[in-house]
Parts: sequence; C-alpha cells; structure tokens
Amino acid sequence: MLQIKNCLADKGLFVASLFGGDNLLDFKKACLHADMQNGGVVARITPYIEIKTMGMILQKIGFTMPVVDSEVVRVDYDDPMKLIYDLHHMGESNILTQTRKSFTSKKQLTNIAKQYKDLFADHDGKITAKFEIINITAFNN
Repeated sequence: MLQIKNCLADKGLFVASLFGGDNLLDFKKACLHADMQNGGVVARITPYIEIKTMGMILQKIGFTMPVVDSEVVRVDYDDPMKLIYDLHHMGESNILTQTRKSFTSKKQLTNIAKQYKDLFADHDGKITAKFEIINITAFNN
C-alpha cells in the first residue's frame, strides 16, 4: 500500500477493489472438513484482509479521507467443481510461500466438492459461493 501511495501524485485518488476477509467462508469450511479427513489441514486459498484492517492501514500510511465498504456477491453453482475451476482460473489459489508445494490430487478436489455440497447445498443441490468485495477510495495528501 505504501508503494501505491508513493506512486500517486499529490492529492491523487486511489481506487481499488479486492476480496475481503469474509470471502468464500463456506468453501473454506468445506476445504477444512475434507483436509481433516485426509490427515492434515492445508491453506488452499489466499488469505484476505478484513475491512476494518484495510481502513486502519490506509490511515496509518497517510491516506486522507479513506472510504472502505464491502458488498457480497453471490454466485450459484450446480457443481462445486465448477467453482473450483473458476477459482483456479481467477488465480485464487494459495500464494503463500510457506505451504505445501505439491498439487492437490483429483481425489482430494472431489472430496472438497463433496464436502461443500454435503454441508452447504440447497434443496435443489446447488451451492452459493459468497464473494466479499472490499471497495476502497482514498486521497494521497
């Protein structure tokens, strides 16, 4: 954030949108359940920032008039594997350097999808992925 601030012109406007801390909570729970059955928990999704923390960071590094809000976008899926496919193509796998370096097996992906459906499917068998999007505006002083 500080590097972004340093790149902005004086009184320049910073506008950004990013995923928030409540992003994909049901999917994270399904991953946790599947991983516990497989002998160990693995961080599978990039960690996200909480909305309050984002506001504090903006103020701490000197942005003025920060506005931070969030919205939840719900996307329905017939099959959890379609969500996993979308997440992969969005680049939303875990980017942490201190994590398992091997690929997730097809068996484990199938187990995650099963857990997601078992825990969170509606009466029609569909799942709803909830994406929290944090929107930010602030000025460089």
